[in-house]
Amino acid sequence: TIFSEEEVGSAIEKSGIDRKEIFLASKVWIEHFDYEECKKSVLESMEKLRTDYLDLMLLHQPFGDTYGAWRALEELYEAGKLRTIGISNHYVDRMVEFSNFTRIKPMVNQMEVHPLFDFIVSQSRAVIRNVGSFRKKIIAENMKILLTHLHAFDNIYQVT
Repeated sequence: TIFSEEEVGSAIEKSGIDRKEIFLASKVWIEHFDYEECKKSVLESMEKLRTDYLDLMLLHQPFGDTYGAWRALEELYEAGKLRTIGISNHYVDRMVEFSNFTRIKPMVNQMEVHPLFDFIVSQSRAVIRNVGSFRKKIIAENMKILLTHLHAFDNIYQVT
């Protein structure tokens, strides 16, 4: 819901559907990644969504004070404000780190997936691996390949 929380809250209220029949999820953005800001962000989301609990709350990306933000989610989970807490777009190393160094383990790890995602990641890794004397040539070749695939993606899916 993230950027449409007020609209979603209003629609749920107008729908007459019992709140227990709806699964509400949202994310905390990285600009709110410390204990106080995260807690404030979650409570504001709940207010906008016109609910006293959320079914899922995720930390959006592994940047900033993720541990401070996670402690806020743990606290809200224990208070019954959040039914499920998790992370989003955290790679395996960060998932393992979270599992080993937090009181409550992430219950969800939402991963980005789309037709070009694997290609973009592999090309980025190729650029990083090949930094050296041929760096400029490799970066240029990888970017040319990437742009060709993005153009093809735009044509196939009518992206503008």
